[in-house]
Amino acid sequence: SCSWLLHGERPVLPRAGMAETLIGLGSGGSNANVAKIAIEQRKKKTDVVEPQVISEELLTAGVEEPVRPDGEPWEPIDFPQVTSLRLSFQNIIEVSNLNNFDHLLTLRLDNNIIDKIANLSHLHQLTWLDLSFNNIREIEGLDELHNLLDLSLYHNQIEEIKGLDGCLNLNILSLGHNNIKDLKQIDYLRKFHNLRCVCLDGNKVCNHDSYNQHVLAYLPTLKYLDYMLIDRKASTQAQEGYNLEELTEVKERETAEQGKQKHLKEKNGVIEKLKESFLDCTEDLFEEMFSKEVEPEHVTVLQCYPQLKEDYRDKISEDMKGLRSRMDEKNDVRLKKVTGFERSINTAEKESESEAFQMIRDFKSLKKKVLSQIDREEIPRAEVDEMIKQLTDQLAGLENHLMANEIALQ
Repeated sequence: SCSWLLHGERPVLPRAGMAETLIGLGSGGSNANVAKIAIEQRKKKTDVVEPQVISEELLTAGVEEPVRPDGEPWEPIDFPQVTSLRLSFQNIIEVSNLNNFDHLLTLRLDNNIIDKIANLSHLHQLTWLDLSFNNIREIEGLDELHNLLDLSLYHNQIEEIKGLDGCLNLNILSLGHNNIKDLKQIDYLRKFHNLRCVCLDGNKVCNHDSYNQHVLAYLPTLKYLDYMLIDRKASTQAQEGYNLEELTEVKERETAEQGKQKHLKEKNGVIEKLKESFLDCTEDLFEEMFSKEVEPEHVTVLQCYPQLKEDYRDKISEDMKGLRSRMDEKNDVRLKKVTGFERSINTAEKESESEAFQMIRDFKSLKKKVLSQIDREEIPRAEVDEMIKQLTDQLAGLENHLMANEIALQ
């Protein structure tokens, strides 16, 4: 079973206090009244908890990994190094103030009162997100979490499975105890080919007689469903016998979509190649010339028009081949010139840099020699001033020379 992976933590219930004990023992009269008053006072103190925002104090206390070598809490300036953050059981009302946690891998926000998923799109490295036991009604705000592997939305108020298109690497998904009713909702998860564990336990959808068969037929990559290891034989039977006509149509649509995506990828590759020769505008030239917005409708009814159009397509295609061939040749010459130019610039930069370092070394050597001579010998003040002036003039000349070299290379 993978229930430990799918479950969020359940809220800790308060133990029965003295007031409850008194009311249980009281048989009426003043003791019972005292007990009731005690319960009411206790509720005022403990039952009403103010909603919280994610403060700096909560963030500092919530850091789990890595642990500092000195055992001290992390400073806010070090938050970008944090990989694991736990903000459970804090009565947090909204997700905020996580801007500096760019390297976060694990985030626990379970057992709060969050009603909207937001402000997580910058956590690109996040692999585990726990939002169980909250008040979330809609799956949203996860489009940028492409590395997310484990997502728990257990015990919320979600009615529709959606908003996960950016999380195609999902491995574990917990949606137990929500408001999901329709079997068709499950079909959305078919695109998640890495999905291995799903929990839908506690939703009304589980009450359908064909629930198990539907999940096994439409989600063939699953290994665990609602904490139980899936029987491979049952999975195969469901895929071969359940709702076969509709499932076949789904597979055909998927195959067609895969072919479409493959063609689009190949076409984009061709366009990128054409961009190198500034010819990307020629790829769909004919289609743009004869698009529905451009092509006169009254012309299309002419009997000779279709053949003329196809002949023109062939002519355009032939001309494009010739144009691309000539432009490729010219582009090859251009690229060789660009490569030669860049090589010359790099050589000039290296030579200039080498010359500059040598001139600086020579000046430092001269400066050391002059200052040493001044310290060692008794030289008249006027002569010392002259030596310093010559040294300063050489420094100014060095600066001008280096600046001129820098400008020449710009």
